[in-house]
Amino acid sequence: MRISKATPYLLIIALLLLAFALRVSKLDNSAIWWDEAWSIWVSQQPFDQTTHITASDVHPPLYQWALHGWVRVVGISAFSARYLSLLAGLLTVATVYALTNRLGGTKAGMIALGLTAISPFFIHWSQEARMYAQAGLFTALTVYAYVRVRQDWRQMRWWALLVLAGASVPLIQYLGALTLILINLHLLFTLKQSARSFYGRWIVAMLLIGLIVGAWLIYAIGLTRSGSADSSADPAFVFQLASVLWSSGTSLNVADYSVAGMAFVAVYSVGLGLYARQDRSSVVLVGLFALIPPLLIYGLGILDTRFYAPKPEERYFIIFAPLVFVGIAFAIQGLSRWQRWAGIVALIALVVSYGAGIMRDAERRYLQDDYLMLSDLIHALAQPDEPIFFISDDRYPLVYYHFNRASGWQTPYQLIGIQQFDDSALRALTDAHPRFWVIFIEDYLVDPEHQTMAWFDAHLTPTYQATFAHNRVVYYGDHPPQSAVILPPPITEARPNDTIRAGGANLTATLRYDDEIIFQQKTTDWDLVQFPLYPAYPSGRYTLDLGGQAYAITLDQAGTATQPQTRLEADFGDLILIGYTLKNAQADAGGRFEIILHWDVQRVPHHNYTVFAQLIGPFRQDGPVWSNDDRYPADTPTTQLWQGLQFDDVRDLPIPDDMPSGTYEAYFGLYRLETGERVTTSDGADFIRITGLTVK
Repeated sequence: MRISKATPYLLIIALLLLAFALRVSKLDNSAIWWDEAWSIWVSQQPFDQTTHITASDVHPPLYQWALHGWVRVVGISAFSARYLSLLAGLLTVATVYALTNRLGGTKAGMIALGLTAISPFFIHWSQEARMYAQAGLFTALTVYAYVRVRQDWRQMRWWALLVLAGASVPLIQYLGALTLILINLHLLFTLKQSARSFYGRWIVAMLLIGLIVGAWLIYAIGLTRSGSADSSADPAFVFQLASVLWSSGTSLNVADYSVAGMAFVAVYSVGLGLYARQDRSSVVLVGLFALIPPLLIYGLGILDTRFYAPKPEERYFIIFAPLVFVGIAFAIQGLSRWQRWAGIVALIALVVSYGAGIMRDAERRYLQDDYLMLSDLIHALAQPDEPIFFISDDRYPLVYYHFNRASGWQTPYQLIGIQQFDDSALRALTDAHPRFWVIFIEDYLVDPEHQTMAWFDAHLTPTYQATFAHNRVVYYGDHPPQSAVILPPPITEARPNDTIRAGGANLTATLRYDDEIIFQQKTTDWDLVQFPLYPAYPSGRYTLDLGGQAYAITLDQAGTATQPQTRLEADFGDLILIGYTLKNAQADAGGRFEIILHWDVQRVPHHNYTVFAQLIGPFRQDGPVWSNDDRYPADTPTTQLWQGLQFDDVRDLPIPDDMPSGTYEAYFGLYRLETGERVTTSDGADFIRITGLTVK
């Protein structure tokens, strides 16, 4: 079959569109986290203050300068702030193709383009309002310019790109300076491959880059805060982390992906070795970017330097990732030239791994109500002349972000941070303001003994308060605040243990599942209604009826009732234990028995019952119970269940290391924690026995 000349271009466009689609999907569907909120807060300041704050931190200014201008053109939101990184990520995909194509040809370029487009690692950092995607882009541009000047040193446009991109990398992230070191090392290793007249211009280019970066360092060196090293990682872990990032695109549970990481390293090394037979220079280039950055990241983590050195994290690897993916394309090409099937298998394995990573990350990415309703509530109830005190340790960027977001970035309120407990300062603040709000956001971080909260509780009487998990909003005034504003739930997706929140006055709020009423709450004065979603609840669509308006919330990753392996039909009154499933009847000492209890709700209990689970065997000095697992069924208060609900309840019974081999039993039942009173079954028993558990 004859392949048309247009085919590669159409495929390139298709892969770039795929890269864009994967990066724009759910771009704003996760909560802004601290670092992103800090970036947005800094970008909102006047330009000179943005520059000064950046210099006082541990990052150079270029990304903050870009974000400073960007938000003034497109506005501020999670979507718009992250879109700047999306553009950088998309351009990185295109640049990786251009670089790989220049070094290894079209086939290698297409492989690099496709893998970079679908890499969960690249996708993740293209969706963060931080500088790391930009650093990766300018690393790729710097190396591309380096390759072009090596191939045609007479073209001044490539020298200009080398200077601009080379100076930009360390001005986006200081670790980017390693890019310049690595291309100089590569140049040193391949001296004979360059014309003599090339080196004069090279020296000039490096001097210009040094002058640009040096000018910033002269300004910033006296301002940048210092910090100590904070790493206990060993070099093996750093390389393990890198291999897992390249092979699976995740830094969570690195040990679970270590086999895939080791397989990747083996295949990558063999493939590059095979490819080096035809192009040793390119292999040396990508090899430097694969080997040196992990060592540097580890070294900076253990050295006591002037600059803050955190533990090795995936964000620092994204700076050098473009060259690693060029190397992956070379490795697959090398394998294909040896045995075509080997290259195909390696490519398919990576595509499958990345596809699984994309699905895994998509499930994790959803918008949580962390500060959304809290800040919306304040804006619905507070008056402009009522100051808002907040105790939040270093959460102030998130406080500012969400209060500005809730008001359309024109908040009329005065926010006053309280950093530490001070009796006289608190008296002065409260004496100066007859009405005010106090917000406690993770106050235990700055006030572990809650002295400030205790002071307010002891000296003042609140007229309104609301809790948000471990956070709290309190109003001190003459009468409770009033508002005609109805606040709908700010989320459309949820996970087990999330809470659906809404607010308003004279409301009847009803939460339903399949027409079954789960919760119902009425308000007279303005109040916040909260509906927790417990682990026993099934996945599916829930509907909140609020003031005549229905809001749909989808619960994902929740339990699904399954059929028991052994049926019991033990009637505990309100609850029936349908049966159980024994996941393992044999286990070693130091292991565990996993048993699934299958429950059916006949009636909603009036009390919250606890399930006891006990591993019983021969008597020992402190009794017959070797281990236990006592908690609510499926970690759900039984008063929050509903009639007809069936659910699974997983119980883990750990086996002590000193437990003798033999046959044991497990006892299960229900009791009230307040009184210790057990619930009896219809035949008078107060527990169910499971036999045949063998410790080997």
